[in-house]
Amino acid sequence: MGTAILTIIGILLVIGIIYLILKVAMGALVGVGGIAYVAVMLIRCFPILSIALVGAIVYSEDVIAPVLLYAVAVVLLTRRRAAKDIKEQAFKKLEEQGIVSEHLALGLEPSENTPIYIFAKALQPKGYGKKVLDKAAAKHRIGTKTCDGTRYYFDEGEWEKLASRVANEVIATLNNQMQKYGIISENMSFNIDNKYSDLRSLIDVHIKDSFAHYVQRIMDERDVISETIPAARNSMAVVEAQIRRIQSLREFMLVKNREREGVKLFIDKTVLTEKKNYLQGRAVIEEKDVDKLFGERDLAEKEVIMNICSALWKDMDYKLVEHDADHFWIHATAVDKHTCADCKEVYKSVEKYGKNQYCKGCLTKIHEQEDADEAEGKSVRRYISAPPPGVKIEM
Repeated sequence: MGTAILTIIGILLVIGIIYLILKVAMGALVGVGGIAYVAVMLIRCFPILSIALVGAIVYSEDVIAPVLLYAVAVVLLTRRRAAKDIKEQAFKKLEEQGIVSEHLALGLEPSENTPIYIFAKALQPKGYGKKVLDKAAAKHRIGTKTCDGTRYYFDEGEWEKLASRVANEVIATLNNQMQKYGIISENMSFNIDNKYSDLRSLIDVHIKDSFAHYVQRIMDERDVISETIPAARNSMAVVEAQIRRIQSLREFMLVKNREREGVKLFIDKTVLTEKKNYLQGRAVIEEKDVDKLFGERDLAEKEVIMNICSALWKDMDYKLVEHDADHFWIHATAVDKHTCADCKEVYKSVEKYGKNQYCKGCLTKIHEQEDADEAEGKSVRRYISAPPPGVKIEM
C-alpha cells in the first residue's frame, strides 16, 4: 500500500514539474485540463521512461530522486528530439531553396506534427537552425556569404545560379524597355519569379547590381541621357511602393531614400529623336499621347522626358499643365489661345464668348449670373455663335 502511494505521489510530482516548466515557457496550459494533457503526453511520448520511473519508485521506495532524474531525462530527450527536428528542417529548406537566410534559420522551430510538439516548442534550443548551418559552413559542406547585412547559406553553385537567373531576367526586361520606349528608370519593377520570402532582399540586391552593370554598358555603347527626377516630384514613389505591398522595413527604407535622393532616368537620345517627331507641331499634347510613345509611368518621369525634349529642340518648347487628374502639355506659342480670360488658367480647350475666351467652369458661372440678372428683370446681353434658324442679321 505504501509503495502504491509513493508511486502515485512520484507520478504527480513529475507531472507537476513538467507542467510548471511548460507553463512558464509557453503560458499555454491552464488548470486540470492542462495537467491531464501533460500526463497523457508524458506516457505517450516516453513510455519506457515512464515505466522505469514507476519501477524505480517501487524498488527504491523513494520519490524525490527518481522524479528528479525522470524530469531531467524528459527535458534532455525533448531538447535532443527538437534539435534533430530543427536540423532536418534546416537542411530540407536548403535542399528546396538552394539558399536560405540567417533570419529563416533562426526562426526554425520543431514541426507541429510531432507528438511531443508542445514539449519541444517549450524546451527547444533557441537559434539551433543557425548553429547547424554555421557548423556545416565551418566544415565547408555548404557555402556562406553576407550580403547587405544579412548572412546566407547555400549549396555549391546555387549563389551563382540565382545571380545569373536574376541578371538574365533584369537584362531581358531592360532590353525590351529600351527597344520599345528608349527609357529605363531606377524606379522600375521587375517580375522576378520567387516563392521564398526570405530571399526577397537578396534578389533586390542582385537586381540593383544587374541594373547598374546594364546602365554602365549602355552609357558606353549608346548616346544616353541621364536625368534625375527631383525629390519633391518623386513623393508618389512611396505610395506606389505601398500599393505593391512592401514586404519588409528594409524595402520601405530603400523607397524612402529614393524619395529623398530622387530617381534617375536613362534615355536613349536616338530613340527619343525618333519619337519626338510624332509630337512635333502639336499645340496640345495629352498625357495618353506621351504614354503611347514612352509607356505608362509616373507623371514626374513624363515631365522629365518632355523637359529634355524642350531643352534639346527649340520647336519642342512645352509646358506641363495640371488640373487635378487631368494633365497635358501645351506649346509655348499656344498658351495665350488656351488661357481663360477670367481665372487666367490654361486649359486644353476654351470657348469664345463675346470678345473673350473662357474655360468651361468660368463660362458656366457667367451664364448663371446672366440667368440671375434676367430673373431680377435686368437687361442682359448674351452672345451667340450663330443666329437662330430663320433669323437674318443685317450688316
